[in-house]
Amino acid sequence: MSGMWNAALPARRVKHPGIALIAVALGAQMLAPATAVQAKSTRQAPSSIHPAAAGPATSTRQASSTLPAAPAQEERNRILIYTGTTGYRHTDGINNGRPVLQDALKAAGYEVDWEDCDNNGGGPNNCDHPDKNPRIFTDQNLARYDAILLLNASWSWAGGRRPGPLLDHAQREALIRFTQNGGGIAAVHNMTDAGAGVSVWDWWDGGPDSVVGTTMRGHSSGSATGNAATVQVADHNHLSTKDLPDTYKIADEHYNFARNVRGDHHVLATFDERTYNTGTYSMGQDHPTTWCKLYDGGSVKDGTGTPRPYNDGRTWVTSQGHFGVRYTENGGDNPLIKQIVGGVRWVAGEGKKTDCSGTVWSNFTRTTLVDNVNGPMALDVASDGKVYWTEIGPKPGYESEGYVKMHDPNGPPNNSTTVATIPTRADHGNSEDGVLGMSLEPGFDLSEPDKRDIYVYYSPRNPGDWPTTGNQQTVGYNLVSRFTLNKTGTTFEPAPGGPKHLDPAHPYMERQILRVPKAKISGKPSGFPGGPTDNGPGHVGGASLVFDSEGNLYVGVGDDVSPNAPGHNRYTPMDHRASERWDARKTAANTADLRGKILRIKPREGPPQTPGRAPDPGLGKTYTVPKGNMFAPGTPNTRPEIYGMGFRQPFTVHTDPANPGSVVVGEFCHDNSVDQPDRAPAGVCEWNKVDGPGFYGWPFCVGDNSKINTTWRWNYEANSSTGQQYDCSLDKLPSDLTWAPPGGTNSQPTFQGLDEIPGPAKPATVWRKYPGNPGSQDPKDFGDLGAGGMQPVTGPVYRYKDSRGPGAFPPYYDGSWLITNRGTDNGFWKEVRLRQDNNQMLRVNDWLPVNHFGTPNNSFVIPTRFGPDGALYMGRWTFGCCRNQINPEMKMQLIKIEFTPEADQCKETDAPTVSHQIQGQADPDQQNTYIDSATLSLTANDVGCAGVDKVEYRVNGGAWTAYNGPVPFKDAGKYTVDYRATDRLGNASNPQSATFTVRDGGGTLPTTCDINATGTQWSPDNCKIARGGTVTWHFNEADARFPHDVWLVPPGGNPDPNGGDIFQVTNGPVSPGGPPVSYTFDREGTWTVICRLHAGYSSGQWVGMIATVTVGGG
Repeated sequence: MSGMWNAALPARRVKHPGIALIAVALGAQMLAPATAVQAKSTRQAPSSIHPAAAGPATSTRQASSTLPAAPAQEERNRILIYTGTTGYRHTDGINNGRPVLQDALKAAGYEVDWEDCDNNGGGPNNCDHPDKNPRIFTDQNLARYDAILLLNASWSWAGGRRPGPLLDHAQREALIRFTQNGGGIAAVHNMTDAGAGVSVWDWWDGGPDSVVGTTMRGHSSGSATGNAATVQVADHNHLSTKDLPDTYKIADEHYNFARNVRGDHHVLATFDERTYNTGTYSMGQDHPTTWCKLYDGGSVKDGTGTPRPYNDGRTWVTSQGHFGVRYTENGGDNPLIKQIVGGVRWVAGEGKKTDCSGTVWSNFTRTTLVDNVNGPMALDVASDGKVYWTEIGPKPGYESEGYVKMHDPNGPPNNSTTVATIPTRADHGNSEDGVLGMSLEPGFDLSEPDKRDIYVYYSPRNPGDWPTTGNQQTVGYNLVSRFTLNKTGTTFEPAPGGPKHLDPAHPYMERQILRVPKAKISGKPSGFPGGPTDNGPGHVGGASLVFDSEGNLYVGVGDDVSPNAPGHNRYTPMDHRASERWDARKTAANTADLRGKILRIKPREGPPQTPGRAPDPGLGKTYTVPKGNMFAPGTPNTRPEIYGMGFRQPFTVHTDPANPGSVVVGEFCHDNSVDQPDRAPAGVCEWNKVDGPGFYGWPFCVGDNSKINTTWRWNYEANSSTGQQYDCSLDKLPSDLTWAPPGGTNSQPTFQGLDEIPGPAKPATVWRKYPGNPGSQDPKDFGDLGAGGMQPVTGPVYRYKDSRGPGAFPPYYDGSWLITNRGTDNGFWKEVRLRQDNNQMLRVNDWLPVNHFGTPNNSFVIPTRFGPDGALYMGRWTFGCCRNQINPEMKMQLIKIEFTPEADQCKETDAPTVSHQIQGQADPDQQNTYIDSATLSLTANDVGCAGVDKVEYRVNGGAWTAYNGPVPFKDAGKYTVDYRATDRLGNASNPQSATFTVRDGGGTLPTTCDINATGTQWSPDNCKIARGGTVTWHFNEADARFPHDVWLVPPGGNPDPNGGDIFQVTNGPVSPGGPPVSYTFDREGTWTVICRLHAGYSSGQWVGMIATVTVGGG
């Protein structure tokens, strides 16, 4: 951290890392359940109030190294509640709120002091009395506190009238220095309006960089029981809002502010202005009520005009808290108290510094990875950081081509590799065909030979019967196929059979998974004899091909209808006379056609497809369908692959990583910008959240599916309305696949679907109608959607993981769905906030300035994806539409957007620590030896800020291997396992070793064995038994001539009968035909069994009959 500190400033207390249990209680009434809080920044929670908690934990907020060390002070952290007023005094809020908050903060583990004063005038309780503000707001006194809670403090009356100001210049500077040195400030209600609509102090409310960031212009008329507003809680990570519901009601005096602080402050909660009377100066759809800001760095703008150094200064404010009953209701267990206590805890040092950085736009950075991309359509990011993307292809034609390319983060700047050149067919200049969607297989890993597959959606080269001359059309298909990358990820594996067997249309090892119907045309065909001709593009969709967490594959397929052919007048295309290329009912509303749908399948593993040998793809052969699709397999006149239907151009699709079956879609609209009564509404663009099977409206209704946004049956022959309007609220809607007006003609669809569609139609989640028409969206629903063209693209849904990289989006964005509208004015980006309780839309927030990461005319994003590192990757075009504008010289961009706040930059050099543990059945007789098998587990920990990136091991000096879980060792042998860990900054630990032996325990061994003496040999001559097992010897009378003895030599023993380790099993001679002899073995190893003539017979000589008994593993 740069910058000079005031050497005279008393240092804050030095605090240390730890974990504490925090419980907020009011007597016997618990405010919130006890929660384990892990501090991840340099500050931590105070000690728990629970007796069972381990000793007092202290905060880890530290003073700058340029400041003198602070003297040791009390162990418990300390808060100052300050209620001084020199303007309007909220007596009710102060008198009822202060005791409740004081008790709640004490219950949370803090010592709490209270200071109060009123007006100026020099009296004992006046704020300018020497024992009041002049004593309170000094460096020495403030250094006693971790945080200050300004509870309904006020500065001046409306218009700046006396008796203010609350603080004089010296006191203000002390408060700034307190914050510079790591102090925290929380402000409630009136202190966000300290000057009654007038800025009182540039540092406090003077501009975007100030603590409050705005001034209050006016407020609603309110009472303790009326005009309740709904609060929408966006951040369930921050301590002040993490335990609040998604929405709650509060009757209060609701402030309206002069500017929206989103973008320079972190917004935690907003008011929903649709739910109450806002009074004057309504703020609109985005109305923050609670927000916070971090001041941290060597040169920080703070509203004063002179950047200063700050060391983890934290501020938090809420506009709520006018009425006393809001503090005391439900015994103090209420959203306002939870919010304030959590805010104080954060400014006092708990949680991460960056918990208040998510909606501060300066914390995001853009990096151009490749600046010569050409027509990017889809992308995906591997765990090793390689970025793969598809390019649709520059030149249309019957023998066109598209590409799959790759950027290696470890390569030189701006590097790209053409991984595959895929032969395609793009019928004509207006075609939208080519190489489209793409996705890496779940668990993609180049180091694993069976995890290198990549799925691509593309329009294949002519199979031989698709037209290439004249004015013709046929229904062909586009393909979802699986390819395999080589081990370096730089090329697709070639087709089997060598060059002489190479099919020019399929040069790679390919397995066709799914064929999607697609019109293939030549020239300008007509939809029916004598009808108008047209070669307009049929919507293909397919810019996304995505898996969910259960391995299901989704693809968005366009309706394949030419939208602006003669007769449509740029309205909903439903020409009953024509084939499906001119009538969207015959595709999007057809239950037997895959076009105009969201498809969900599960690819099956299988060999690559060799042309002429492998069967065509299909259900049960190359894929299955999961339960829960719209139609069960075998349902007549349906396709079981359909998950959602009724889409025009679901161009971009993403899945929610935490919720399989939840899909988000960006859907383009028809092009007429004006309603035509009795025919169709103007175009309505949609961003849809598809959470289950259903019909989503097209071509019958759009947007909210209201009557004014619903289509009429149109007589194309008479060019007039039939007066018959569709009703999308019905439980069953007519599909009208073969409808024609009385006396009119119709055309049969290629695929005959059901006569009725399951309804009612589902409305769009977010939608925008061409402006100036009745039935447009209410700005209070979604905010300002005016920027950009009518080109809706969905971005991904973010789910936070602790294992993300240093540029990962923060936890705030968990449950955020990003959407954009492309346009020459750079369009807009929005954050659709999803609820925690049911994963439905909570609200829509502005996200990033329109031109934050680009230059004019360079914000036409199509592909997006969050990588495993938590960063957002995008492919950006230089124009809006269409493929026919692409030329090979155009330079578009592949970019990476990261969350990189200065406060979160990590510069540690310490490597992680790593340890091992071995589990298995230990051999009691041999150290570091395990019977039959052993399992090695590794545990790595990084106490610094970087976090563990990877753990590796190698066995007996072999290659280093990524550790992904316990490693089994089942083969007998001696092992030396080296292991190490590396953090995200590349700091690697020195290798450590574990040495152990696995010996053969014999598996499941018998517990008995019988040996027979047959003449001059044992039969069998070896027994293998478990430890504790018994061997029994039998002597056949016919084969044994003399009495014998049985002797044993233990494992490793000396067989010398004179002084060796040999011992006799039998107590007396064994006579031929006599009873058997048994012995139980309790020692593992290989024993030797010797048969010896009994003493007195041939001098007890050895007979020569020797056998072995192996006990256990030997």
